[in-house]
Amino acid sequence: MIRREAGRQGGREVAPMKAIIFNELRINIRTLIIWSLIMFLLAAFGGLEFGSLQGSFDVLQDAVESMPKIIRVVFGIYDELPLNTPLGQLACMQFWYALIAYAYAAFFGAYIVASDEHLRTAEFIYTKPFKRSAIIASKLLVVFIHMFVLSALAAIGSIAFLLPGVGAMELAPEVLIITFGMLLTQCVYAAIGTLCAALMKSYKKVIYSSFAVFACSFVVAIIIESTGDTSFMNLLSPIRYFHTPTIVSNGLSIPYTLLSLVLIAAALYVAAIKNKVRDLRA
Repeated sequence: MIRREAGRQGGREVAPMKAIIFNELRINIRTLIIWSLIMFLLAAFGGLEFGSLQGSFDVLQDAVESMPKIIRVVFGIYDELPLNTPLGQLACMQFWYALIAYAYAAFFGAYIVASDEHLRTAEFIYTKPFKRSAIIASKLLVVFIHMFVLSALAAIGSIAFLLPGVGAMELAPEVLIITFGMLLTQCVYAAIGTLCAALMKSYKKVIYSSFAVFACSFVVAIIIESTGDTSFMNLLSPIRYFHTPTIVSNGLSIPYTLLSLVLIAAALYVAAIKNKVRDLRA
């Protein structure tokens, strides 16, 4: 009897979560399609462009080396991986993939939690017989689905367009490892966005703060790469946790993987506590 009752209670909790997940996916499908198209078109055009430039990269590399280092860094060109090598071209494309993925993660992680108050739907969803924790968990699962789709498109784009064009299909395993690091970093930014949504009442402040965290960490990453200071400053920017040249040389960093998981867990834990006592404005 106890097991049967527990099963019924579990079923009652799962059913609302499914409803919320499908509803959030439906509501945000247009946003996901737009960002997915941006990612796919970047992968397609970037891969085809790099493929068409094969044979000209030695000349291009000479021109690139004459640029100030900070300009090269801003465009995703690394000294460790010259642009006239397949790895350098992969790293450059990955830099642009990451910018799109991280910006979207910061935005969407904040938006999906703060949108109910902004759109005046909080009274409708939070007064239903659903636990607030189940609602937030459902929304976070939708965030992860969005992050996974963007990461998958980046990996598919590299394998389908870039690697054949540069004649380096043997780099497919590296693409998958780099993509995993990107997905984990996306989750860090999404968790930070969720935390911002839990701590702040103003929708604009939530979005701006989440973007500000991403923008500041991007600037820090550029400074680190430009100056070559890879000491403690790496801790200040999640972008640096799974740096493409480092992954290519040494694989995924276990300490930074653990740090990412700790940051995600800590941000979501604090957000969960704040959401339990948060007064929602309908």
